[in-house]
Amino acid sequence: MKRQLTKREEQIIRLIHHDHAGFSKLATVQITGLHLATINRILRRVKCKAPQLFPILTPEQKVVLGWIREGKTNQRIVNETKLDLHSVEKIVSKLYKLGKLYKKPKIVAYDCMMDNQIKRRF
Repeated sequence: MKRQLTKREEQIIRLIHHDHAGFSKLATVQITGLHLATINRILRRVKCKAPQLFPILTPEQKVVLGWIREGKTNQRIVNETKLDLHSVEKIVSKLYKLGKLYKKPKIVAYDCMMDNQIKRRF
């Protein structure tokens, strides 16, 4: 099977991606010795080759996402972390925008008692 990513691309994604080391871009610059522009260029190439790896979450976003999925409230997350409520709310909002969280759809219920009311209106 043909290799999709180069070794350099794989190294960068393993350093930055939240499912691996989760370092920031600046920490990755220090580790690899590459320029920030080079790392950004490599990430753009990886996004074209393997879009399923994106978006990459920050460490705070990953922690908050895990706790939200466990059913914890924003206030409980604030109590268990060093983050303030405003920061947690911003992170949750960003997770919705990134498509990592979804709003639950409203459930529409049918009641047979409604049939007569509907028939009378039409």
